[in-house]
Amino acid sequence: MIDGSSVICHEPSAMSHQPSAMTTMLHRFAKLVVACTVLLILAGSLVTSHDAGLSVPDWPTSYGWNMFTFPPSMWVANIFYEHGHRLIASTVGFLTIILATWLWLADARPWLKWFGAAALGAIIAQGVLGGLTVLFFLPAAVSTAHAALAEIFLCMTVAIALFTSPRWMEGYGTAEAAPYGAEPDDAALDDAVPYSAENPLVVSLSNHEPNRSSFDRPVPGKRLILRQAQDERGVEGPVLSKRLILRQAQDERRVEGPALSKRLILRQAQDERRVEGPVLSKRLILRQAQDEPRVEGLRTSECIDDVTLRRLATATTALIFLQILIGAAMRHTGAGLAIPDFPWMFGHVVPDHWNGRIAVHFTHRAGALIVTLGIGILSAYVWSHHRGRRELAQPAALIVALVVIQVTLGALTVLTRRDIWINSLHVVCGALVLTTSLVLTLRSWRARFARAEVRLEADTTDITVRRKERVKKPRTARKPRNPQREFLGVFRGLCEFCFQRVRLQADRRGRA
Repeated sequence: MIDGSSVICHEPSAMSHQPSAMTTMLHRFAKLVVACTVLLILAGSLVTSHDAGLSVPDWPTSYGWNMFTFPPSMWVANIFYEHGHRLIASTVGFLTIILATWLWLADARPWLKWFGAAALGAIIAQGVLGGLTVLFFLPAAVSTAHAALAEIFLCMTVAIALFTSPRWMEGYGTAEAAPYGAEPDDAALDDAVPYSAENPLVVSLSNHEPNRSSFDRPVPGKRLILRQAQDERGVEGPVLSKRLILRQAQDERRVEGPALSKRLILRQAQDERRVEGPVLSKRLILRQAQDEPRVEGLRTSECIDDVTLRRLATATTALIFLQILIGAAMRHTGAGLAIPDFPWMFGHVVPDHWNGRIAVHFTHRAGALIVTLGIGILSAYVWSHHRGRRELAQPAALIVALVVIQVTLGALTVLTRRDIWINSLHVVCGALVLTTSLVLTLRSWRARFARAEVRLEADTTDITVRRKERVKKPRTARKPRNPQREFLGVFRGLCEFCFQRVRLQADRRGRA
């Protein structure tokens, strides 16, 4: 039985629960950028493994040629790896420009727009560090920073792909999540009024007895339809739509009542004599009366909100990134074979003599043990507490498999005296371990993104909808800026500059 509940109605929103075709294409393009970035990291590791960093000694040109017009006949020996690395990096850079522009134009989340711009800044800084690595003849500090920024950029692209995925936008649960990029309906917010029985736009459900059969087999997933019992006056059955929270009063003696989830809209029964039937829109704060003996509570989200899981996942990701930094320092200081045996170290558990390179190598091995232990604890926690959550259980299983492969590749790197392909795959697998841990970490924080704006008050039987107060900025006499047009103008100017440089190089070669 639903007691003392009345719901205000507003005009229906045109927002759709399903991500648009443009959003789906954006997500697929972001995954393409991720794949190209992994290929770029592999190309960079092959450059280091072949000691080919200075095989092309100038930058940004290649032996005086524009890198895009450098003849393939000169791609010989180590030049192939270094020049190929530059071409792949340039490709990833252009793809990142497209991704950042696409996010800026198609995504309604301001923070994600700026995150895309930050990814573009990261790839530009990465290119500059790569150039400095060549110009200053491979200094260890710059080379290590270059490797570290590559991992950071990969994490940023993976995060963008995750943030644009349909399951992230749906909240990873059976509950309705806020639609991608949706904005509140200002017209509906302006008309929000308190609920009361006297208001002509309110339909009371106090006398409605729920239809038990409608609770038995709800439509799974999104757009759940709750059929309310029809009253004797011929009220049409209301349906659930999108983006608000209905707190359902439950009578333990009669109704087992489904726990309705976050951001759903209750379209109330329409009485032809009184109600036109608008629906509630997004970002309204619903204050539900709380009857302690009869109300079970509010189920606001299907997302996991586990503080312990968040802490474990965040700490594990930080440890993995630190381990990758130590590995990059070991590669670029020539300490990869400073301890030439495995699993022992000069025949002992701990080296019997020390120098700088041995210390770096030993730190990397000790860090591998700590990271493996951390990943084991994190995966065990996920399997024991959230086994039924695919979005957590799958990356937990994947990261265990990856860390086993990573440890095996690390051991083989020493035993094969730094075989080129084993060494390079060791670098790539480390990046995959990092990004898998990052995905698990971000999904553990998903509930914080979806935290509802809900406040409960006791000892009242009315439901009040209040509009969030907004501070309006005073208008100025200046002409409003158009960030999208400015961004496209910068992009167009950059393309024209690149084409002019290519034409200039071609003219110089023609005169020569």
